[in-house]
Amino acid sequence: LVCTGAELPVAAMKYPENAPKNLRAILLMVGLSALVSTANGSGVTCPAGRWEVSAATGAVTTLVGSGVAGSTDGVGVAAQLNHPRGIATLDATTLLVADTMNHLIRLVDLTTQTTSVLAGSTQGMTNATGTSAQFFSPAGICTSPDGVMAYVSDTGNEIIRAIVISTAVVTTLAGSGTPGRVDGVGTAASFSTPQDIVSTPDGMSLFVAEWVGDLVRHIDIASATVTVFAGTGVAGAVDGVGTSASFDNPTGLAVSPDGKTLIVTEHNAGNRVRAITIATKVVSFIAGSGAAGYADGVGAAASFTKVYTAAFDPTGDSSWVVVGDKTTVRVVDLGTGQVTTIAGLLGTPGNVGGTGAAARVDEVKGLAFSVDGLTLFVSVQLHHIVKSINMCPTHCNAVCGPAFYPLQNASCASNSYPECAQCPGSNVSSPIGSPSIDSCSCLGDGNAIVTGAICGFTSSSSSSSSSSASSSSSSSSSSSSSSSSSSASKSLGMLLDNTPNGGVLHLVDSVLAGPKACGVVLSGRNVTLAG
Repeated sequence: LVCTGAELPVAAMKYPENAPKNLRAILLMVGLSALVSTANGSGVTCPAGRWEVSAATGAVTTLVGSGVAGSTDGVGVAAQLNHPRGIATLDATTLLVADTMNHLIRLVDLTTQTTSVLAGSTQGMTNATGTSAQFFSPAGICTSPDGVMAYVSDTGNEIIRAIVISTAVVTTLAGSGTPGRVDGVGTAASFSTPQDIVSTPDGMSLFVAEWVGDLVRHIDIASATVTVFAGTGVAGAVDGVGTSASFDNPTGLAVSPDGKTLIVTEHNAGNRVRAITIATKVVSFIAGSGAAGYADGVGAAASFTKVYTAAFDPTGDSSWVVVGDKTTVRVVDLGTGQVTTIAGLLGTPGNVGGTGAAARVDEVKGLAFSVDGLTLFVSVQLHHIVKSINMCPTHCNAVCGPAFYPLQNASCASNSYPECAQCPGSNVSSPIGSPSIDSCSCLGDGNAIVTGAICGFTSSSSSSSSSSASSSSSSSSSSSSSSSSSSASKSLGMLLDNTPNGGVLHLVDSVLAGPKACGVVLSGRNVTLAG
Protein backbone atom coordinates (compact mmCIF):
# COMPACT_ATOMS: atom_id res chain seq x y z
CA LEU A 1 0.00 0.00 0.00
CA VAL A 2 1.22 3.46 -0.80
CA CYS A 3 0.26 6.32 1.43
CA THR A 4 -1.04 9.03 -0.86
CA GLY A 5 0.90 12.26 -0.56
CA ALA A 6 3.80 11.02 1.55
CA GLU A 7 4.32 7.98 -0.71
CA LEU A 8 5.61 5.74 2.10
CA PRO A 9 5.19 1.96 1.60
CA VAL A 10 3.96 0.22 4.75
CA ALA A 11 2.74 -3.24 5.75
CA ALA A 12 0.31 -3.86 8.62
CA MET A 13 0.44 -6.82 11.00
CA LYS A 14 -2.93 -8.10 12.18
CA TYR A 15 -3.93 -7.62 15.83
CA PRO A 16 -4.07 -10.74 18.07
CA GLU A 17 -7.60 -12.08 18.09
CA ASN A 18 -8.11 -11.20 21.76
CA ALA A 19 -6.70 -7.70 21.56
CA PRO A 20 -9.00 -4.86 22.61
CA LYS A 21 -10.42 -2.73 19.85
CA ASN A 22 -8.68 0.42 20.91
CA LEU A 23 -5.15 0.78 19.60
CA ARG A 24 -2.51 -0.35 22.06
CA ALA A 25 0.78 0.60 20.46
CA ILE A 26 2.08 1.08 16.98
CA LEU A 27 5.43 1.66 15.33
CA LEU A 28 5.92 2.98 11.84
CA MET A 29 9.11 2.16 9.96
CA VAL A 30 9.76 4.17 6.82
CA GLY A 31 11.19 3.27 3.42
CA LEU A 32 11.36 -0.54 2.95
CA SER A 33 10.28 -1.40 6.48
CA ALA A 34 6.85 -2.20 7.90
CA LEU A 35 4.11 -0.90 10.14
CA VAL A 36 4.46 -3.07 13.23
CA SER A 37 1.71 -3.60 15.81
CA THR A 38 2.74 -4.26 19.41
CA ALA A 39 -0.81 -4.71 20.65
CA ASN A 40 -1.22 -6.05 24.17
CA GLY A 41 -2.30 -9.68 23.86
CA SER A 42 -3.79 -9.88 27.35
CA GLY A 43 -7.21 -8.72 26.18
CA VAL A 44 -7.53 -6.38 29.18
CA THR A 45 -9.35 -3.16 28.41
CA CYS A 46 -7.70 -0.08 29.85
CA PRO A 47 -9.83 2.15 32.10
CA ALA A 48 -9.93 5.61 30.56
CA GLY A 49 -7.67 4.28 27.80
CA ARG A 50 -4.70 4.47 30.10
CA TRP A 51 -4.13 1.39 32.23
CA GLU A 52 -3.07 -2.08 31.27
CA VAL A 53 -2.38 -5.29 33.12
CA SER A 54 -0.34 -7.86 31.24
CA ALA A 55 2.12 -10.63 32.04
CA ALA A 56 4.87 -8.04 32.25
CA THR A 57 3.04 -5.52 34.45
CA GLY A 58 0.87 -5.45 37.54
CA ALA A 59 3.08 -7.85 39.53
CA VAL A 60 2.45 -7.62 43.29
CA THR A 61 5.35 -8.43 45.63
CA THR A 62 6.20 -7.84 49.29
CA LEU A 63 8.53 -4.90 49.88
CA VAL A 64 8.95 -5.06 53.66
CA GLY A 65 7.37 -6.93 56.54
CA SER A 66 7.50 -10.50 57.78
CA GLY A 67 3.74 -10.95 57.88
CA VAL A 68 3.86 -11.23 61.69
CA ALA A 69 3.17 -8.24 63.92
CA GLY A 70 6.30 -6.82 65.55
CA SER A 71 8.61 -3.82 65.68
CA THR A 72 11.94 -5.24 64.54
CA ASP A 73 14.03 -3.17 62.13
CA GLY A 74 15.60 -5.09 59.27
CA VAL A 75 15.86 -5.71 55.56
CA GLY A 76 12.89 -6.77 53.47
CA VAL A 77 10.80 -9.49 55.07
CA ALA A 78 13.12 -9.59 58.10
CA ALA A 79 11.58 -6.31 59.28
CA GLN A 80 8.34 -6.26 61.26
CA LEU A 81 5.40 -3.86 61.26
CA ASN A 82 2.20 -3.79 63.30
CA HIS A 83 -0.99 -2.83 61.47
CA PRO A 84 0.59 -0.22 59.16
CA ARG A 85 -1.76 2.35 57.67
CA GLY A 86 -0.69 5.55 55.92
CA ILE A 87 2.38 5.61 53.69
CA ALA A 88 4.05 8.46 51.82
CA THR A 89 6.90 8.72 49.34
CA LEU A 90 9.55 11.17 50.49
CA ASP A 91 11.83 10.91 47.47
CA ALA A 92 13.10 8.36 44.96
CA THR A 93 14.76 6.29 47.70
CA THR A 94 12.60 6.73 50.82
CA LEU A 95 9.13 5.64 51.90
CA LEU A 96 7.54 6.74 55.19
CA VAL A 97 5.16 4.39 57.01
CA ALA A 98 2.72 5.16 59.81
CA ASP A 99 3.27 1.99 61.84
CA THR A 100 0.00 2.41 63.67
CA MET A 101 -0.04 -0.16 66.45
CA ASN A 102 3.68 0.25 67.14
CA HIS A 103 3.10 4.01 67.58
CA LEU A 104 6.03 4.67 65.27
CA ILE A 105 6.92 6.49 62.08
CA ARG A 106 9.17 4.18 60.08
CA LEU A 107 11.58 4.84 57.20
CA VAL A 108 12.00 2.35 54.35
CA ASP A 109 15.10 2.71 52.20
CA LEU A 110 13.78 1.68 48.78
CA THR A 111 17.26 0.90 47.49
CA THR A 112 18.19 -1.58 50.23
CA GLN A 113 14.65 -2.34 51.53
CA THR A 114 15.91 -1.50 55.03
CA THR A 115 13.29 -0.48 57.61
CA SER A 116 14.24 1.79 60.52
CA VAL A 117 12.56 4.17 62.99
CA LEU A 118 12.37 7.87 62.17
CA ALA A 119 10.42 8.92 65.24
CA GLY A 120 8.36 7.48 68.07
CA SER A 121 8.80 4.97 70.86
CA THR A 122 5.99 3.93 73.20
CA GLN A 123 2.39 5.14 73.23
CA GLY A 124 2.19 8.76 74.33
CA MET A 125 2.01 12.39 73.25
CA THR A 126 5.51 13.75 73.81
CA ASN A 127 7.08 16.27 71.43
CA ALA A 128 10.79 15.55 71.14
CA THR A 129 13.44 14.30 68.72
CA GLY A 130 13.45 10.85 67.11
CA THR A 131 12.80 7.98 69.50
CA SER A 132 12.30 10.39 72.40
CA ALA A 133 9.02 11.50 70.82
CA GLN A 134 5.76 9.62 71.31
CA PHE A 135 2.69 8.95 69.14
CA PHE A 136 -0.60 7.18 69.77
CA SER A 137 -1.80 5.09 66.82
CA PRO A 138 -0.70 7.37 63.96
CA ALA A 139 -2.86 6.59 60.93
CA GLY A 140 -2.12 9.12 58.18
CA ILE A 141 1.10 10.59 56.85
CA CYS A 142 2.16 12.88 54.02
CA THR A 143 5.22 14.89 53.04
CA SER A 144 5.69 18.48 51.96
CA PRO A 145 6.43 18.90 48.23
CA ASP A 146 10.00 19.98 49.02
CA GLY A 147 10.63 16.87 51.13
CA VAL A 148 11.54 18.87 54.21
CA MET A 149 8.56 18.01 56.41
CA ALA A 150 6.29 15.10 57.20
CA TYR A 151 2.81 15.61 58.64
CA VAL A 152 1.10 12.92 60.70
CA SER A 153 -2.50 12.32 61.77
CA ASP A 154 -1.81 11.20 65.34
CA THR A 155 -5.19 9.55 65.58
CA GLY A 156 -5.19 8.30 69.15
CA ASN A 157 -4.05 11.70 70.41
CA GLU A 158 -6.55 13.56 68.17
CA ILE A 159 -3.82 15.92 66.93
CA ILE A 160 -1.76 16.69 63.83
CA ARG A 161 2.00 16.41 64.23
CA ALA A 162 4.87 17.82 62.16
CA ILE A 163 8.28 16.16 61.72
CA VAL A 164 11.39 17.82 60.34
CA ILE A 165 12.78 14.95 58.27
CA SER A 166 16.47 15.88 58.53
CA THR A 167 16.45 16.17 62.33
CA ALA A 168 13.45 13.98 63.30
CA VAL A 169 12.17 16.81 65.53
CA VAL A 170 8.48 16.24 66.31
CA THR A 171 6.07 19.08 67.20
CA THR A 172 2.30 19.53 67.37
CA LEU A 173 0.92 21.55 64.47
CA ALA A 174 -2.75 21.56 65.45
CA GLY A 175 -5.20 19.94 67.82
CA SER A 176 -5.94 20.16 71.54
CA GLY A 177 -5.71 16.44 72.23
CA THR A 178 -9.39 16.34 73.15
CA PRO A 179 -11.91 14.96 70.60
CA GLY A 180 -14.07 17.64 69.00
CA ARG A 181 -14.99 19.61 65.89
CA VAL A 182 -13.72 23.03 66.90
CA ASP A 183 -12.06 25.28 64.35
CA GLY A 184 -9.19 27.42 65.57
CA VAL A 185 -5.47 28.09 65.47
CA GLY A 186 -2.98 25.45 66.54
CA THR A 187 -3.89 23.73 69.80
CA ALA A 188 -7.13 25.72 70.06
CA ALA A 189 -8.60 23.53 67.32
CA SER A 190 -9.87 20.01 67.88
CA PHE A 191 -10.31 16.90 65.72
CA SER A 192 -12.47 13.79 65.93
CA THR A 193 -10.50 10.69 64.87
CA PRO A 194 -8.32 12.18 62.11
CA GLN A 195 -7.31 9.62 59.51
CA ASP A 196 -5.63 10.41 56.19
CA ILE A 197 -3.75 13.66 55.64
CA VAL A 198 -2.52 15.16 52.34
CA SER A 199 -0.60 18.22 51.25
CA THR A 200 -1.50 20.46 48.34
CA PRO A 201 1.05 20.64 45.51
CA ASP A 202 2.01 24.19 46.50
CA GLY A 203 2.87 23.01 50.03
CA MET A 204 0.71 25.70 51.66
CA SER A 205 -2.22 23.61 52.89
CA LEU A 206 -3.16 20.27 54.40
CA PHE A 207 -6.44 18.40 54.22
CA VAL A 208 -7.48 15.99 56.98
CA ALA A 209 -10.22 13.34 56.85
CA GLU A 210 -12.12 12.93 60.12
CA TRP A 211 -13.60 9.49 60.45
CA VAL A 212 -15.89 10.08 63.43
CA GLY A 213 -16.29 13.81 62.75
CA ASP A 214 -17.60 13.12 59.21
CA LEU A 215 -15.69 16.18 58.03
CA VAL A 216 -12.88 17.18 55.72
CA ARG A 217 -10.78 19.83 57.46
CA HIS A 218 -8.34 22.36 56.02
CA ILE A 219 -5.12 23.49 57.71
CA ASP A 220 -3.22 26.56 56.60
CA ILE A 221 0.32 25.43 57.40
CA ALA A 222 1.87 28.86 57.87
CA SER A 223 -0.66 29.97 60.50
CA ALA A 224 -1.80 26.52 61.76
CA THR A 225 -5.39 27.69 61.24
CA VAL A 226 -7.91 24.84 61.11
CA THR A 227 -11.30 25.20 59.37
CA VAL A 228 -14.03 22.94 58.03
CA PHE A 229 -13.52 22.53 54.30
CA ALA A 230 -16.52 20.30 53.58
CA GLY A 231 -19.12 18.35 55.49
CA THR A 232 -21.95 19.03 57.93
CA GLY A 233 -20.48 16.94 60.74
CA VAL A 234 -23.50 14.62 60.50
CA ALA A 235 -23.17 11.33 58.62
CA GLY A 236 -24.76 11.40 55.18
CA ALA A 237 -24.24 11.12 51.44
CA VAL A 238 -25.44 14.49 50.22
CA ASP A 239 -23.53 16.22 47.43
CA GLY A 240 -23.30 19.97 47.70
CA VAL A 241 -20.95 22.88 48.33
CA GLY A 242 -18.70 22.95 51.39
CA THR A 243 -20.65 22.58 54.62
CA SER A 244 -23.89 21.75 52.79
CA ALA A 245 -22.42 18.40 51.71
CA SER A 246 -22.25 15.38 54.01
CA PHE A 247 -19.89 12.41 54.38
CA ASP A 248 -20.09 9.05 56.12
CA ASN A 249 -16.81 7.86 57.66
CA PRO A 250 -14.37 9.75 55.40
CA THR A 251 -10.92 8.18 55.72
CA GLY A 252 -8.84 8.44 52.54
CA LEU A 253 -7.70 11.57 50.72
CA ALA A 254 -5.72 12.29 47.54
CA VAL A 255 -4.99 15.58 45.79
CA SER A 256 -4.73 15.44 42.00
CA PRO A 257 -1.36 16.38 40.42
CA ASP A 258 -2.86 19.57 39.03
CA GLY A 259 -4.06 20.57 42.50
CA LYS A 260 -7.66 20.97 41.40
CA THR A 261 -9.39 17.90 42.84
CA LEU A 262 -9.51 16.31 46.28
CA ILE A 263 -10.62 12.67 46.35
CA VAL A 264 -12.39 11.42 49.48
CA THR A 265 -12.99 7.74 50.23
CA GLU A 266 -15.67 6.75 52.74
CA HIS A 267 -14.91 3.66 54.81
CA ASN A 268 -17.23 1.35 56.77
CA ALA A 269 -20.57 3.07 56.41
CA GLY A 270 -20.08 5.12 53.25
CA ASN A 271 -18.27 2.74 50.91
CA ARG A 272 -18.08 5.45 48.26
CA VAL A 273 -15.55 7.53 46.33
CA ARG A 274 -16.35 11.26 46.25
CA ALA A 275 -14.58 14.25 44.68
CA ILE A 276 -14.25 17.85 45.83
CA THR A 277 -13.36 20.64 43.42
CA ILE A 278 -10.89 22.51 45.60
CA ALA A 279 -11.49 25.99 44.16
CA THR A 280 -15.26 25.89 44.67
CA LYS A 281 -15.67 23.21 47.40
CA VAL A 282 -18.24 21.45 45.24
CA VAL A 283 -18.64 17.84 46.42
CA SER A 284 -19.73 15.25 43.85
CA PHE A 285 -20.28 11.51 43.71
CA ILE A 286 -17.90 9.36 41.65
CA ALA A 287 -18.48 5.67 42.42
CA GLY A 288 -19.80 3.16 44.92
CA SER A 289 -23.25 1.85 45.76
CA GLY A 290 -23.03 2.92 49.40
CA ALA A 291 -23.49 -0.68 50.55
CA ALA A 292 -20.59 -3.00 51.26
CA GLY A 293 -19.84 -5.24 48.29
CA TYR A 294 -17.31 -6.46 45.79
CA ALA A 295 -18.07 -5.37 42.24
CA ASP A 296 -16.42 -3.41 39.48
CA GLY A 297 -18.67 -1.26 37.35
CA VAL A 298 -19.66 2.31 36.55
CA GLY A 299 -20.69 4.75 39.26
CA ALA A 300 -23.25 3.32 41.68
CA ALA A 301 -23.05 -0.07 39.96
CA ALA A 302 -19.62 -0.54 41.51
CA SER A 303 -19.34 -1.50 45.17
CA PHE A 304 -16.58 -1.32 47.77
CA THR A 305 -15.97 -2.80 51.19
CA LYS A 306 -13.92 -0.61 53.54
CA VAL A 307 -12.56 1.64 50.81
CA TYR A 308 -9.98 3.40 52.96
CA THR A 309 -7.28 5.06 50.87
CA ALA A 310 -6.53 6.74 47.53
CA ALA A 311 -3.54 7.93 45.51
CA PHE A 312 -2.79 9.73 42.26
CA ASP A 313 0.16 8.97 39.98
CA PRO A 314 2.26 12.12 40.49
CA THR A 315 3.61 11.94 36.92
CA GLY A 316 0.27 11.23 35.25
CA ASP A 317 -2.86 13.15 34.49
CA SER A 318 -5.58 13.97 36.99
CA SER A 319 -8.44 12.03 35.42
CA TRP A 320 -7.93 8.73 37.27
CA VAL A 321 -7.12 7.69 40.81
CA VAL A 322 -6.18 4.44 42.54
CA VAL A 323 -8.15 3.33 45.62
CA GLY A 324 -7.73 0.44 48.04
CA ASP A 325 -10.38 -1.50 49.92
CA LYS A 326 -10.72 -4.80 51.79
CA THR A 327 -9.47 -7.15 49.08
CA THR A 328 -8.41 -5.11 46.06
CA VAL A 329 -6.53 -2.20 44.56
CA ARG A 330 -8.66 -0.52 41.90
CA VAL A 331 -8.51 2.29 39.35
CA VAL A 332 -11.35 4.80 39.23
CA ASP A 333 -11.91 6.91 36.12
CA LEU A 334 -13.08 10.26 37.45
CA GLY A 335 -14.73 11.21 34.17
CA THR A 336 -16.88 8.12 33.70
CA GLY A 337 -16.98 6.59 37.18
CA GLN A 338 -15.64 3.30 35.80
CA VAL A 339 -14.09 1.15 38.56
CA THR A 340 -11.63 -1.57 37.53
CA THR A 341 -9.62 -3.96 39.70
CA ILE A 342 -5.89 -4.05 38.97
CA ALA A 343 -4.68 -6.20 41.88
CA GLY A 344 -6.40 -8.66 44.19
CA LEU A 345 -9.54 -10.75 43.80
CA LEU A 346 -12.90 -9.20 44.63
CA GLY A 347 -14.17 -10.59 47.93
CA THR A 348 -11.19 -12.89 48.54
CA PRO A 349 -8.71 -11.64 51.17
CA GLY A 350 -5.24 -13.09 51.62
CA ASN A 351 -1.51 -12.50 51.42
CA VAL A 352 -0.30 -13.80 48.07
CA GLY A 353 2.02 -12.30 45.49
CA GLY A 354 1.13 -12.47 41.82
CA THR A 355 -0.21 -10.45 38.93
CA GLY A 356 -3.69 -8.95 38.82
CA ALA A 357 -6.36 -11.25 40.24
CA ALA A 358 -3.75 -13.85 41.23
CA ALA A 359 -2.56 -11.54 44.02
CA ARG A 360 -4.26 -11.31 47.40
CA VAL A 361 -4.44 -8.45 49.92
CA ASP A 362 -6.36 -7.98 53.15
CA GLU A 363 -7.39 -4.44 54.17
CA VAL A 364 -5.43 -1.97 52.10
CA LYS A 365 -4.90 1.05 54.36
CA GLY A 366 -2.27 3.06 52.50
CA LEU A 367 -1.30 3.80 48.89
CA ALA A 368 1.63 5.84 47.57
CA PHE A 369 3.26 6.05 44.15
CA SER A 370 6.99 6.20 43.62
CA VAL A 371 8.15 9.60 42.39
CA ASP A 372 8.50 8.25 38.83
CA GLY A 373 5.03 6.69 38.93
CA LEU A 374 6.35 3.23 38.02
CA THR A 375 5.65 1.57 41.37
CA LEU A 376 2.62 1.68 43.65
CA PHE A 377 3.31 0.95 47.32
CA VAL A 378 0.49 -0.67 49.31
CA SER A 379 0.22 -1.06 53.08
CA VAL A 380 -1.74 -4.18 54.00
CA GLN A 381 -2.92 -3.79 57.58
CA LEU A 382 -3.98 -7.30 58.55
CA HIS A 383 -0.76 -8.90 57.27
CA HIS A 384 1.57 -6.23 58.67
CA ILE A 385 3.40 -5.65 55.40
CA VAL A 386 3.99 -3.12 52.65
CA LYS A 387 3.67 -4.50 49.13
CA SER A 388 4.63 -3.01 45.78
CA ILE A 389 2.87 -3.18 42.44
CA ASN A 390 4.77 -2.81 39.18
CA MET A 391 2.87 -0.07 37.38
CA CYS A 392 5.03 0.06 34.24
CA PRO A 393 3.77 1.06 31.81
CA THR A 394 1.20 3.17 33.62
CA HIS A 395 -0.53 4.09 30.37
CA CYS A 396 -1.95 2.14 27.46
CA ASN A 397 -1.35 3.12 23.86
CA ALA A 398 2.34 3.76 24.39
CA VAL A 399 3.99 3.94 21.00
CA CYS A 400 7.25 3.08 22.73
CA GLY A 401 6.62 -0.67 22.63
CA PRO A 402 7.05 -3.51 25.17
CA ALA A 403 8.87 -2.61 28.39
CA PHE A 404 8.92 1.07 27.42
CA TYR A 405 6.61 3.91 28.35
CA PRO A 406 6.15 7.49 27.13
CA LEU A 407 7.19 10.32 29.41
CA GLN A 408 4.17 12.44 30.21
CA ASN A 409 3.01 16.05 30.10
CA ALA A 410 4.24 16.90 26.62
CA SER A 411 2.97 20.06 25.04
CA CYS A 412 3.46 21.21 21.49
CA ALA A 413 3.07 24.78 22.64
CA SER A 414 6.06 24.53 24.95
CA ASN A 415 8.10 22.37 22.56
CA SER A 416 8.40 19.78 25.31
CA TYR A 417 8.23 16.40 23.62
CA PRO A 418 8.40 13.14 25.58
CA GLU A 419 10.81 10.40 24.65
CA CYS A 420 10.65 6.71 25.33
CA ALA A 421 11.98 5.57 28.70
CA GLN A 422 12.75 1.98 29.62
CA CYS A 423 10.97 0.32 32.52
CA PRO A 424 13.36 -0.54 35.37
CA GLY A 425 14.61 -4.11 35.32
CA SER A 426 13.64 -4.68 31.71
CA ASN A 427 16.07 -6.28 29.29
CA VAL A 428 13.91 -5.68 26.24
CA SER A 429 15.60 -3.64 23.54
CA SER A 430 13.69 -0.71 22.15
CA PRO A 431 12.02 -1.72 18.89
CA ILE A 432 12.62 1.76 17.58
CA GLY A 433 16.24 2.16 18.58
CA SER A 434 17.30 5.38 20.24
CA PRO A 435 14.29 7.68 20.43
CA SER A 436 14.67 11.25 19.30
CA ILE A 437 11.87 13.73 18.85
CA ASP A 438 12.25 15.78 15.70
CA SER A 439 8.88 17.39 15.26
CA CYS A 440 5.36 17.45 16.58
CA SER A 441 1.82 17.60 15.24
CA CYS A 442 -0.55 19.11 17.79
CA LEU A 443 -4.07 18.10 18.64
CA GLY A 444 -6.80 20.68 18.43
CA ASP A 445 -6.23 21.87 21.99
CA GLY A 446 -2.48 22.26 21.50
CA ASN A 447 -1.70 19.33 23.77
CA ALA A 448 0.51 16.58 22.40
CA ILE A 449 -0.74 14.00 24.90
CA VAL A 450 -4.37 13.27 25.63
CA THR A 451 -4.89 9.51 25.73
CA GLY A 452 -2.12 8.84 23.26
CA ALA A 453 1.55 9.62 23.16
CA ILE A 454 4.18 10.94 20.80
CA CYS A 455 7.53 9.34 20.19
CA GLY A 456 10.11 9.64 17.46
CA PHE A 457 12.90 7.62 15.92
CA THR A 458 15.58 8.03 13.32
CA SER A 459 15.16 5.35 10.70
CA SER A 460 18.14 3.58 9.21
CA SER A 461 19.43 4.83 5.87
CA SER A 462 18.96 1.47 4.19
CA SER A 463 17.20 -1.84 4.64
CA SER A 464 18.15 -5.31 3.41
CA SER A 465 14.62 -6.60 3.28
CA SER A 466 11.33 -5.41 1.91
CA SER A 467 7.84 -6.11 3.12
CA SER A 468 5.20 -8.01 1.23
CA ALA A 469 3.15 -4.86 1.09
CA SER A 470 5.91 -2.90 -0.59
CA SER A 471 6.41 -5.78 -3.05
CA SER A 472 2.73 -5.85 -3.87
CA SER A 473 2.82 -2.14 -4.52
CA SER A 474 6.11 -2.13 -6.43
CA SER A 475 4.65 -0.30 -9.39
CA SER A 476 3.56 2.57 -7.18
CA SER A 477 6.60 2.58 -4.93
CA SER A 478 9.06 2.40 -7.82
CA SER A 479 7.63 5.56 -9.25
CA SER A 480 8.44 7.26 -5.97
CA SER A 481 11.65 5.39 -5.11
CA SER A 482 13.69 8.54 -4.82
CA SER A 483 11.20 9.95 -2.34
CA SER A 484 11.15 6.72 -0.29
CA SER A 485 14.92 6.43 -0.22
CA SER A 486 15.25 10.02 0.79
CA SER A 487 12.72 9.57 3.57
CA ALA A 488 14.61 6.55 4.90
CA SER A 489 17.34 8.68 6.40
CA LYS A 490 15.21 11.38 7.92
CA SER A 491 14.15 11.85 11.51
CA LEU A 492 10.38 11.52 11.91
CA GLY A 493 7.92 12.21 14.67
CA MET A 494 4.74 10.27 15.42
CA LEU A 495 1.61 11.41 17.19
CA LEU A 496 -1.08 8.95 18.16
CA ASP A 497 -4.40 10.67 18.71
CA ASN A 498 -6.27 7.70 20.15
CA THR A 499 -9.97 7.17 20.78
CA PRO A 500 -11.82 4.08 22.13
CA ASN A 501 -12.68 3.01 18.58
CA GLY A 502 -9.49 3.85 16.75
CA GLY A 503 -6.94 6.54 16.26
CA VAL A 504 -4.94 8.66 13.88
CA LEU A 505 -1.21 8.27 13.47
CA HIS A 506 0.51 11.34 12.10
CA LEU A 507 3.96 11.37 10.52
CA VAL A 508 5.77 14.67 10.54
CA ASP A 509 8.79 15.09 8.28
CA SER A 510 10.37 18.34 9.37
CA VAL A 511 13.17 18.10 6.78
CA LEU A 512 10.74 18.80 3.98
CA ALA A 513 9.34 22.25 3.48
CA GLY A 514 6.46 22.18 5.94
CA PRO A 515 5.07 19.08 7.66
CA LYS A 516 4.11 16.30 5.28
CA ALA A 517 1.75 14.04 7.17
CA CYS A 518 0.49 10.55 6.52
CA GLY A 519 -2.61 9.66 8.53
CA VAL A 520 -3.33 6.04 9.46
CA VAL A 521 -6.86 5.49 10.74
CA LEU A 522 -7.56 2.33 12.70
CA SER A 523 -10.95 1.03 13.74
CA GLY A 524 -11.04 -2.40 15.28
CA ARG A 525 -8.71 -4.55 13.18
CA ASN A 526 -9.30 -2.68 9.92
CA VAL A 527 -6.49 -0.46 8.74
CA THR A 528 -7.13 2.28 6.20
CA LEU A 529 -4.52 4.63 4.88
CA ALA A 530 -5.36 8.19 3.97
CA GLY A 531 -3.21 11.04 2.74
